[in-house]
Amino acid sequence: MKTYKMEKRVFPDFINIIKSKGKLFGPVKQKSKYSFEEINNSSELDFDYHRTILGIKKFLTPPRYKTMQFNKEGSEDIFDGDETNIVMGVHPCDIHSVKILDRLFMANIKDPYYSKKRANLIIIGHSCLPDDKCLCQSTGTDMVEDGFDLFPINTFYDQHITRCISDD
Repeated sequence: MKTYKMEKRVFPDFINIIKSKGKLFGPVKQKSKYSFEEINNSSELDFDYHRTILGIKKFLTPPRYKTMQFNKEGSEDIFDGDETNIVMGVHPCDIHSVKILDRLFMANIKDPYYSKKRANLIIIGHSCLPDDKCLCQSTGTDMVEDGFDLFPINTFYDQHITRCISDD
């Protein structure tokens, strides 16, 4: 794991660089709730959240997706898992949930659809402060050492310390 220092003033530039790698999603406030939505610029991001309506799981195991199409001539594979999705602002407990999904869908018998979506998912973590409804501390999922590509840590100064696992 490599560690980098990034000044907060370059955060909008960082967002633009990240967006060049794929479709960027992050926590966005909608009325009183938060959800991971597509991000066009850094001002849309709101990291001051405890939980989202749907977690990061929706990017890996959506409720519905097409895998094949059939017609009179035969069938064709139409799964569209090739698009790179980047999810920013993922809490440690959600990263732990992805690690559980990885063990479930990629261990002995690999699910090809999950594996393809997982290979094309970049996770950028974000630490959080628990509230009275969080179970992270009692389940040991409030800290994470792997399962993400980047994990910026807010230093409350004018910089982020960023842990990086991915070479991309």
